[in-house]
Amino acid sequence: MALDRNRAIQISAAAKEVDYDTAQNISDRIYIAGGSIPQEVVQVISDADMIGGNEEAGDQEVFAKSGRFDFSIPRVKPNPLVAFGAFGLGVIATAAADSGSAASAVKQHACTPIDNDGSCNSLTLENWKTDAVKTKMTGGLVNTLGLSVARGANRFVSLSVGMIFSGSTAAAGSEITEEKAETQLTASSAGAFLSTTVTAAGKATAGNRTQTLATGTSDLAGTPVDISSSLRSMDWQYSNGINEEDNYRIGGGLVLSANDRQGRSQTCTIAIDYVDTYITAFKAQTQYAFQLIVRGAQGLAPDTGYYHGFSLLLPIVKFANVEIQEQGGRLVNVITMAVLQDPAGVHKSCYLDVFNSTAAYMA
Repeated sequence: MALDRNRAIQISAAAKEVDYDTAQNISDRIYIAGGSIPQEVVQVISDADMIGGNEEAGDQEVFAKSGRFDFSIPRVKPNPLVAFGAFGLGVIATAAADSGSAASAVKQHACTPIDNDGSCNSLTLENWKTDAVKTKMTGGLVNTLGLSVARGANRFVSLSVGMIFSGSTAAAGSEITEEKAETQLTASSAGAFLSTTVTAAGKATAGNRTQTLATGTSDLAGTPVDISSSLRSMDWQYSNGINEEDNYRIGGGLVLSANDRQGRSQTCTIAIDYVDTYITAFKAQTQYAFQLIVRGAQGLAPDTGYYHGFSLLLPIVKFANVEIQEQGGRLVNVITMAVLQDPAGVHKSCYLDVFNSTAAYMA
């Protein structure tokens, strides 16, 4: 009997696959919510439609393979947030948070959406079902990301990830027995901001965005409104829009032979104590910028002024929908924000800056 003890996965967070669907070395163990199991998807077809009638088929064969894995980390740490953020968005640039210290250990990992012809970087995953049964799945693409937090005693930051795999497998390696020693991220120390002023061009440079994760100030221009005390929840959803069917290429064998995406989309939904301002802004299609900053554990010397955590900055959003709801006896605005591209080409559509002490990802 195999008990459901599947609580961890191993991935090639440090390095992407050199060529799509070519196994990469595993670097990190990551704990996930229980009950989420990577699935090898095998599609079969019989000859029932060829022989006619209602009798049993005479034969059956495999005609396509792939893999899928949807999971969540209810109390995410910086390491998996960087890893899946980098592979999901597509670009990462790493630099010391304390640029004035040669010994700086706290790093800023700036994750931004990829600008290319539509291909995604791929990773390799190992799934340990039991000590004796383990599978290495290659060609792993992060199709969707979700980052959420809610008001209440449990203010831990939650990450959800949707992955698609090629369908190829390889021999598994050695088990990594521990994940990186980090603290779980919680919005007990956090700040959320909205501004109607265009985000300064300088914020397109990672080093000009927050380095200390100060929760009382933001990277937004003008006079940002600190909505931390009135924010009830935040849910950011990012999708690469991968069309699995389109990645079965002619001559590509039984597995997915392409790592293409169709086109990304994003939304950010917040629930906030009711004020009429947001209804008016929705009707007028007022342009906003939004930022959420979550500060975690303090860095060690000489980085005592720097912290683990993250900042999510959306430079251009407009309200796609505003609903007035009753939640817990209070009126709230539930605002769905459409995340927009910058027509001037100055800003990326989103900036996910994560801070921890790991030197590199997706190299």
